[in-house]
Amino acid sequence: MGGGEVAPPGSSTGTGTGTGASGKVVQGAVSGATVFADKIVANGLGDMSMDSSESSYNTVTDSTGHFTLPAVPPYSYVIVSRGGTDTLSGKPAVMMMAPAGAQNVSALTTMVAINPALKTKLESLMGGASYDTDISQSVSPAALMLTKTIETSVQALTESLNPGGTTLSGAQVNDIQLTTLTNLAAQVSSLSTTALSSPAALESMVTTAVTATATTIDSRYTNINVGNAATLGSNIAATVPTIATAISGSATATLSSTGSSSEASQLPAADQNSLSTAISTSVSQNAATVSVAAPTTTTDSTAPAVTATTPANGTSGFAPNGSITADFSETLDLSTVTLANFSVTGATGGAVTWNSTSRSVTFTGTLPVSSTVTVTVSGMKDLSGNTMTAKSWSFTTAAAADTVKPTVSSTVPATSAININSSTVSAIFSENMKSSTMNGSTFSLLDNTSGLLVQGVVSYDIATRTMTFTPTAKLNRATVYTATITTGARDLSDNALAAAVTWSFTTTTTGSSTTVSNF
Repeated sequence: MGGGEVAPPGSSTGTGTGTGASGKVVQGAVSGATVFADKIVANGLGDMSMDSSESSYNTVTDSTGHFTLPAVPPYSYVIVSRGGTDTLSGKPAVMMMAPAGAQNVSALTTMVAINPALKTKLESLMGGASYDTDISQSVSPAALMLTKTIETSVQALTESLNPGGTTLSGAQVNDIQLTTLTNLAAQVSSLSTTALSSPAALESMVTTAVTATATTIDSRYTNINVGNAATLGSNIAATVPTIATAISGSATATLSSTGSSSEASQLPAADQNSLSTAISTSVSQNAATVSVAAPTTTTDSTAPAVTATTPANGTSGFAPNGSITADFSETLDLSTVTLANFSVTGATGGAVTWNSTSRSVTFTGTLPVSSTVTVTVSGMKDLSGNTMTAKSWSFTTAAAADTVKPTVSSTVPATSAININSSTVSAIFSENMKSSTMNGSTFSLLDNTSGLLVQGVVSYDIATRTMTFTPTAKLNRATVYTATITTGARDLSDNALAAAVTWSFTTTTTGSSTTVSNF
């Protein structure tokens, strides 16, 4: 971004002084959006909320969507935009992000913030232009279709689950939008540039991503009853042909990734109105299956507690280059997840990170060799301000660092297995793995027929060294699926998997429905 030069995620970004990053928030130009530097805590992203430590690094966009942060933060961050109004459509803007160093904030930069590997693919869709181009001024028809598809999907699902915009809490709305964006990024990753230019492929992509999001949100919140997640997915996906028609005049033709013009010229006022009507139609259709209530407010007086540690108390021969992890009973206030609250005797260097999926804090540093190390975690608080009871444990280290790369010992289902009727897909590793690397970025499942990634939840069991993928929806019967674990999976000493592991299996052909029984 312009103004103060911003370092890439994961690096030192400054001393908290000087003029910060500047740019433009684009969903059309977005006015009145709150823009802030969100401290990176896990998987290259922040927690999407403006914490006390970030309060000096925020601003509001002007009438043309431009912003300048007041200073350069002393931490690694991504830019987050929340709220505001799309000046072209008059609709509320959705949450968007951009990696540090991007020139603007848009739906496309959001995809790259979630998955940096998408940068090259999106620039191909832009006809070679940068992924962070101001797409309100210059964008290819194909990239504009993808952009409006992402924006419309997030907006339609948000309005469907939060009718009137006042029922749910701000945190729940943020969660709905981030989960939708994350699932869409996973689908964009699975599609070729050609497929991303096809309305039919994007319609299928939205169905899969929104269905997965609705399923997740329904299970996560007791005050949100989705009813039929697949119905929400298909209703919202039905907006894609309207988007394609508005841009190209055809609901089915593949759009060009070359040539560019402004969003306003490709989507004039009449077409913006047709998109708004399509969103309203899908929201109205979804009202028949969705039921929501205001979240229940209760007083939380329970302090967070450490539920498990890696290594365990009394472990011997732990690698001195290993990572130390404490799992917690609940989500923590990230402003209290600091090195000062994670003491490791004899360690040199060091940093702590938070993993929201596993609710774990991980220390990475260099430990003394052939020594007894005592770890004390204290002072960390939950979101209600309850302070944990201090937790201490000890272990001994080995004489040398661990440089042995982990491998996958076995998989379930096995390679080339047929007639599979199981609720999960899993892999067992040769050694304990770093839980922060056991996630959807390193473990994926592909439907070979549709070419789309299956949405699901990844978990890791320390005791059995097992990484498990649980689909959020039933798998199709008589279908080949391919599971992949990347070299992003790392052991406790940060050694990458020796090689990416890929295997395929075929689901059962029997059953009275079009999905595998028990999935």
